[in-house]
Amino acid sequence: MRIGLVSTSEVTHATPAAFSAHSVSRYSKYFIAEQQINLSIDVQFGGGRNVFKSDNERLLNLAKSKGIKVLTDLASLRENSDIPVLGLFADDHMAFEIDRVHEDQPSLAEMTRKAIELLDKDHKHGFILIIEGSRIDMAAHNNDLAAHYRDILALDEAFSVVLDFAKNDTQTLVILTADHETGGLTLGTDPSLDFDPDNLISHINRSTEFIFGLLSANFSDEDLRSLVLNFVGFVLSDQEIVFIRNSSEDPQISLGQIIARRVYTGWSTIGHTAVDVNLYAYGRPSSLNKLSGNQENSDIGRIISEIFELDLGYVTEQLKNFDPHPPSNPLK
Repeated sequence: MRIGLVSTSEVTHATPAAFSAHSVSRYSKYFIAEQQINLSIDVQFGGGRNVFKSDNERLLNLAKSKGIKVLTDLASLRENSDIPVLGLFADDHMAFEIDRVHEDQPSLAEMTRKAIELLDKDHKHGFILIIEGSRIDMAAHNNDLAAHYRDILALDEAFSVVLDFAKNDTQTLVILTADHETGGLTLGTDPSLDFDPDNLISHINRSTEFIFGLLSANFSDEDLRSLVLNFVGFVLSDQEIVFIRNSSEDPQISLGQIIARRVYTGWSTIGHTAVDVNLYAYGRPSSLNKLSGNQENSDIGRIISEIFELDLGYVTEQLKNFDPHPPSNPLK
C-alpha cells in the first residue's frame, strides 16, 4: 500500500509528523524529517525547505541518495510523474490561501490532485493519503477571519477533488475531520447580534500576517493605516490604532480582532478550544457505520486501523527499541 502526506504547513509539522515519525517533541524538525526520509513516503508535499537545506543540505542529499525526487517549485510539480517524491514549495509554512501567489505555490487542491494521480498510477494495492489544510488553524490562532475563511474554502476545494476520485473509484473511504477547534469563533456579537461578512470579508485581499510582514518594528501610524486601507479596505480609527499599540497581543492578532468587530464576529481565545468538531465520511456503508454518531477524537485512529485491518501491535513491538529522543546535535 502506498502512502502520501499533503499539508500546507512544513512537512515536519504536527499532523504530517504524527503520521510519519516518533518523537518526544513536535519541535524536533530535523529528527522528524530524517525519519520521514527513511520511511520512504511515496508522496510528500508541503512547505519546509529550510529544514531540509540546513547543515549543507544534509537531509536533501539523504533524500536524493534514497532515490526520492525533490521538487521545489510549481513547474516541477506539474511536470513530475515519478515516485517517491518530496515536494517542498515554501521555505517555512506555505502561504495563507489569501496571500498565495498562484504562479509560485500550488494550491492544496492541486497538490491533492497530483498526489492522487501519482499514488493511483499503475497500482492495484491502494493507498492511504493524509491531507491537511494546516493554515486554517494558524489563521484562527491569529484571529484572522478572512485568512481563516479563505483557507477553509481551499480545503473544501481539495475535498471536492478527493470526493470526485472516490465516486469514480467506488472502493475508497474518505474521512474529513479536525483535531480541534481554534479561536472560539462566534458569528454574531453583542449588542446587535448581527453578522455582516459580505460588508468586509470580500474586500480583504491579504492576511494580517502579510500586512505586518511589510512593516518595520517601529512602524508609523500612517504606514499602518495605508496598508490596512489597501489590503483590508477601511481606515483605522485613532482608537483602533491605540488598541493595536497598547495590546499585549501580537499586533497582527489585534488587527484581526478589530476586523472581527467590524463584521460582528467574536473570537474568545487565540488558543484551542474544547468545541466539538465535525466528522464527515464517504464510502462503503460498512465503514461508515463505524464512524457514525459522536466519537472521541482519539478513537478515529483506532477505527481507521480496524477498517484497514492494521496490526498496530506488531508495529508497537518493532518500535520498542526505538529512541524517540533526538540526538544532542539537532541537525544530526
